[in-house]
Amino acid sequence: MGYQLPDRPIDLAFHFSEKSKAVLLFAGMKDAEARLNAQLPPDLVQQEYNLRIELTYLERRISEEGYTPPEEQDQVALNEWQSQHFEFKNQYDALIERLETEYPKYYQLKYNIGTATIAQVQAALPPQKAMISYVLAAKHLYIIIITAQNSTWLQTDLPTDFEGLVEDFLFSFQSIGKRDYLTYGYDLYRHLMLPAINTGMLHGIQQLIIIPDGILSRVPFEALLTHACSDDTVYKDFPYLLHQYRIAYHYSATLWLNQQTASPPPHTRA
Repeated sequence: MGYQLPDRPIDLAFHFSEKSKAVLLFAGMKDAEARLNAQLPPDLVQQEYNLRIELTYLERRISEEGYTPPEEQDQVALNEWQSQHFEFKNQYDALIERLETEYPKYYQLKYNIGTATIAQVQAALPPQKAMISYVLAAKHLYIIIITAQNSTWLQTDLPTDFEGLVEDFLFSFQSIGKRDYLTYGYDLYRHLMLPAINTGMLHGIQQLIIIPDGILSRVPFEALLTHACSDDTVYKDFPYLLHQYRIAYHYSATLWLNQQTASPPPHTRA
């Protein structure tokens, strides 16, 4: 039976976000484990790797274009990516069927996995912890918020040079002007955190798990400023986000969930 895509828009968005963020790293981890326990010809290893790279790239482009409003979509490019994806997916499926038949041990070790679902993440989240997963598109930022009790997603508009804003914020750590840091630290907070906070879902939350995307992986969220303040404010009195939340980071929800549910290694006696 083939994989059934989720029905709810938020589940579908989360699914594609996770495939984009988790598949290469997680597959690499599983691949390393599988190679230790099963023999696979080098040509099949390379073929599998090449197809996986192509599919991951195309799925990212298709999902990003899917987030764009219909009137702004590049339909020609989208059709080409979908056509290429169909061709590579057929090749990949044929290879996986061969691996399942000829190398069942390798197949079970590597492919008995899937991306995390929102329901699975919720089941693993303590009541006072929330996960925020970001997806960067050309003109919009998508924010998926998950707590033990609820989930939602938001689309916000990005300024024209959002990457420049991030770079300016990062550079402000090195500059001698306090004003730059005050300006960019609060601007980024308004783009990245305020929409999530305004949902009310973070009320009572003490710890955040941030799943960044793209250039956001360079942003220290703890250093964002939760409100504007004057130039004469001393650094120790800045309204840092770390005063409101303990913050942890992860590559993807799938990898985080795998870490939470993995069995601890057996203890050995000295």
